[in-house]
Amino acid sequence: HVPFHAPTREIALAVKGAGEGMAPIAAVCAVCGVLLAGAVAAMVLTAGGANFWLSTFVGCTAGVGTLWALATTDPPAAAGKSLGGGGAVGAQLGGAPARADEVTPLLAATVQTDRTAGPTASDDEPAATAAGARAPGSPRHVYLDNLKLALMVCVVTGHVNCAFLGDGAPANLNYGAYRNSFQPFSVAVGILGQSFAMALFFFLAGFFVPGPCARKGPRRFLRGRFLRLGAPFMVYCLGLGPLLEWVVQTYGISPHMEPGEPAAVYGYVPFAGPTWFIGWLLLFSLAYAAADPPSADRPTPGCPGFAACMAMGLVLGLVQCGLVVGCGPNFGFMPLTIGSLPFDIVFFVGGVRARRGGWLAAGVPFGGAAAAVAAALAAAFVAFFVWAYLADFDLEPLAFFAVARNTTADAAGATETIGVRDAGILLGFFAYMGVLAPVASLGVLHLFKRHADFETTTTRALSRLAYPVYIIHPWVLAPLQLAFAEVLLLSTGVELKFFSGQVASGTDFGGGGGRVWLGWLCVLIATHLVVWPLAAALTRVPGLRHVL
Repeated sequence: HVPFHAPTREIALAVKGAGEGMAPIAAVCAVCGVLLAGAVAAMVLTAGGANFWLSTFVGCTAGVGTLWALATTDPPAAAGKSLGGGGAVGAQLGGAPARADEVTPLLAATVQTDRTAGPTASDDEPAATAAGARAPGSPRHVYLDNLKLALMVCVVTGHVNCAFLGDGAPANLNYGAYRNSFQPFSVAVGILGQSFAMALFFFLAGFFVPGPCARKGPRRFLRGRFLRLGAPFMVYCLGLGPLLEWVVQTYGISPHMEPGEPAAVYGYVPFAGPTWFIGWLLLFSLAYAAADPPSADRPTPGCPGFAACMAMGLVLGLVQCGLVVGCGPNFGFMPLTIGSLPFDIVFFVGGVRARRGGWLAAGVPFGGAAAAVAAALAAAFVAFFVWAYLADFDLEPLAFFAVARNTTADAAGATETIGVRDAGILLGFFAYMGVLAPVASLGVLHLFKRHADFETTTTRALSRLAYPVYIIHPWVLAPLQLAFAEVLLLSTGVELKFFSGQVASGTDFGGGGGRVWLGWLCVLIATHLVVWPLAAALTRVPGLRHVL
């Protein structure tokens, strides 16, 4: 966890802080262990309901940890510097110099913009002496800031794609669930992004875990994580998420039911939306701090070979296929699809090991080869979708995943099964995308290292807004979807209608596929124009800026 050239005093302080922090961490882990044991027992007793009970476990863990963090946080007077003019935000606004351990983790700070870093970079390096300043001779991993920003733009864009594809919008409001020319583009781009984007976020998050945990000790490290991850997760899951669901049901779906269909009735259910990522990262951080305390003499892990990375992706893809078939579309708030749970775990661990072993010190391993292979795999996949559309091949929204989810009982109680042909297609699809995940991730890292290793005032400011953008963008996208539906109705007379129990409208927009493309483009541009300034405003609100 500690860089090879770190001063002996810092190593001693890190080990001493870790020892002092283990008692409260053990208590928190014991409570979480009891919750997990209860969840497992409930799953056994109820002969199912794994998703519900795992979701309960994730939520209870975040809740217990957040309460502990709030109870042990320094009073406002002691925290005044970081909340007022200090910390990363304070440095950005011209206040006191930023400390590396005061910056929000995860999306907003998977890469610390006020940290020094370079070939031997680490979270334990001294902070900048002024906003944007760096210690002489200590270049940073600037390209990781830009990668984080680009991934966030892709996440928001991907959710807009889903909103007009007919499945997967973050607020459960979907249009365009019928065959049109937008589908091949949206499905192909969405699947390619989903195959590695969130896993790469976990890699970046894991990359910046060892340093803060070693420097601050498990207690302070987890207290910061529970406050900056657990608190937003609980607020969204219990408040903002269900409220957005109610808005969508009340104003987006119920007034537009098909003739003879009963109005949609909203029932309160905790809804994590995109913050599932925050909840799972919190679990990963808790597991890391509890099971892997800092050690000054830890051996350096070696980087796996390129072939080993591809083989790992193949195996993980097949495992992911089994999870999707066996558990359905969700698992503990996490959407189960390509590039999800097993990839997220392995990529997080890979990020930790990459930081310890200095895998990125001399550049991205196998970056050039990975970029070439990833480009070939992606091009072949896009070509398949173009051919499928021109050949009138079945391209219903996420048709491949419909096969995986086709295990629910029908009205007669019989369970549908997956045929041999469909099973072969499914296994091949998940294996193909599994190989693409690590290859594309290495290729993207390589391209950003070579072509985006720069920093401007704009890129630095935008990268700091990635975390609040991730949390609030459903609240921007859903109202813009509703506004689009009203504009479509007033301008063309087409009313987007819903059937009872569905959150996707299959109403034809009319005008071929042009109106779908136009609606997607307008909502996409409007979402980005609104969400980034709104996030910037929220980071200036006292009490929120320390978290966001």
